[in-house]
Amino acid sequence: MMKYIRLFIPIVLVFMSNIIHGQNKPIYKDLQNYGRFGFLVGPALYQKAEISPVFGQYTIEPKMAPSFNAGFSYDFHPDKLWSFQVGLYVGHEPADYTDVTISADEVPGLEEDEIIRNRDKAFFSLSIPMTLRIQKRLGNKIYGQLKGGIRLLNFQSGSTSGSITFHTGENSENEFPVYYMEARTPSTNYYGSLLLGGGVSWASKWFLLRTDLMYVANTQPILQGEYLFHNMNSANSGGEITLSGNYFALWLTFHIKRFKDR
Repeated sequence: MMKYIRLFIPIVLVFMSNIIHGQNKPIYKDLQNYGRFGFLVGPALYQKAEISPVFGQYTIEPKMAPSFNAGFSYDFHPDKLWSFQVGLYVGHEPADYTDVTISADEVPGLEEDEIIRNRDKAFFSLSIPMTLRIQKRLGNKIYGQLKGGIRLLNFQSGSTSGSITFHTGENSENEFPVYYMEARTPSTNYYGSLLLGGGVSWASKWFLLRTDLMYVANTQPILQGEYLFHNMNSANSGGEITLSGNYFALWLTFHIKRFKDR
């Protein structure tokens, strides 16, 4: 898949360049008063993992994972109808965000159902998003915008695992390992992504704030693995787990007003 991304990126860049350089003079001259470099921060909400049960009656319940984006961006033509942006962002990728329920009648000595909430994050990631934006004035200081593009993500290879073990007996000498999960990254450290979204911008006295609600879709999952329930009264259960790494994000980008214009 990455070889297609490598071929796709130059095509997109040429397409963006042709659109940008084909424009006439700036149409939003007031936006020239703000710096082209911007600082970005904002929350992200990752889609829950996909579960594929293979055998048995027990499964796990994936949850959506909150996280964040932070970094910098550069806007090549903030005062024109079309503009190209490139950035460097940091994200905190999820690893195991699932709920595991163990029924009381499955483990000796367990008095009530247990719900174990796994909330593990993986390593921080670095990404280079490249987007094309079109904007339109909506009011005196308000602009609307749509943007789309691609992203190159660097994510450290590795694996994540989790287990659940109950201790029973008067001295808790008996161990009952009842659950195990392991997931691994693909063989590559680099992923391609597609970006799509839009929002509004506000040109204040001190800064330009661009707000964008974005959807980021990877071209391949960031984690794939298996889970297993065993050593319980019921027959063993197991299946596969896949984490796409796709997410919704609210990007808040601040461009400081140039000092000479204050």
